[in-house]
Amino acid sequence: MKRQLAEAVENERYREAAELRDALESLASDEEVAILAANDEFYTAFSGKSVKAMEAVWAGCDEDSCPVMEEVFCSHPGYAFVTGRQNVLESFGDIFQTTPPMRVRCLVDSVRLLRGGLSAVVTCREIVGGADEKPTAGGGAAGPELVAINIFEKGEDGAWKLVMRQAGPCRAQARPCADNISV
Repeated sequence: MKRQLAEAVENERYREAAELRDALESLASDEEVAILAANDEFYTAFSGKSVKAMEAVWAGCDEDSCPVMEEVFCSHPGYAFVTGRQNVLESFGDIFQTTPPMRVRCLVDSVRLLRGGLSAVVTCREIVGGADEKPTAGGGAAGPELVAINIFEKGEDGAWKLVMRQAGPCRAQARPCADNISV
């Protein structure tokens, strides 16, 4: 479609070019919604402490011959780096069994999406709190704050699946990092 758009512009078929541009923008928007929905499914699975739901979020399959079984990674705060789909799912199972009911949420105002081709990176600030814990009056943190990087890939079936995740504590700041940089 991008090639068709370039050709329409080159041949001065501007009405066709405008229609192709709008169609491309709509597709890009749909992809971004799908990626953010996949990210939200991860947080729903995490807060629900559901390994079954995690299985649907992470890339790969449960078959021995699955070529992407070892292509997923996860780094939990305070834990060793985990590789392989089965190990990642087991690590979440261990966390779910050893922690009290919790609510993990991604602060909406902190979500950033970077997409290129079949890969996407979603970064956000996470708040970890009790299952019944509500955000503070200003919408801020009610529990420990983490910075998360969730990397998704688009599968052959068109679904966006998590392939890598890293989360770690962050220091509360009065200003965003970019404001604190001095040259």
